[in-house]
Amino acid sequence: MLESKAALHTAKLVLLLPLLLYLGFIIPENKGYWDHVTGLDSAREVADRFERSVGPDDAVPVRAGEKAFEPVIALIKKYSSTKLVKGKPPQVVARMQATVYDAKPLGPGGKLAQWTSPATPILVYYYDWPNVRFPGGTIPDDEYSVVGTLGDLHDWINRAHEDLHFEVVDLLLVGLVPLMVGLYEYLVELRNEEKNWSRLAGAAWRRRHRNDGPAKDNAVRSRHQAAP
Repeated sequence: MLESKAALHTAKLVLLLPLLLYLGFIIPENKGYWDHVTGLDSAREVADRFERSVGPDDAVPVRAGEKAFEPVIALIKKYSSTKLVKGKPPQVVARMQATVYDAKPLGPGGKLAQWTSPATPILVYYYDWPNVRFPGGTIPDDEYSVVGTLGDLHDWINRAHEDLHFEVVDLLLVGLVPLMVGLYEYLVELRNEEKNWSRLAGAAWRRRHRNDGPAKDNAVRSRHQAAP
């Protein structure tokens, strides 16, 4: 009996698991923790850098070996409609020279509010651009790929953030985990009911056995007394 009650109490506590897991994901997500773990914060810094078309750090490329390089390449491989050239590892991700951009000074500090057209192309180079030069100054077609635009890069970052939220929260925490917890609680309750039915059936059999015993004895005595 005590074992059954303990199992039911455990099942009820397990019902809190989806809520605890949800809070354990959503609070760090709000603080930017998961973006840091997945590298989206570094990719976002690259996108913000590509937004600048004026100044010493305007559109600085990201190179293999830098912290932001792999997260940006991962976004390109997952979301870009352009397939990277096989057998040629990417070396540089760069933004083409913008033809449409704007910059406005922000007060006396010298800071600029900058905007660059979202249609500005983003390229992947398969060599150490621009340090390596080709004869005639023409880059062979298989040494670079136009993988999207600056607007695409921002969209990919947002999609990656939303996809992680969907996979963890909507599919796992809202869908799969409650289903498993509900199944566990159902099995615990079913097992407890089976034990209760077995206990009640055993008690009924014992009562019937106790009642049938004296009746049989009386019937046997009656037959002996009636015999000549």
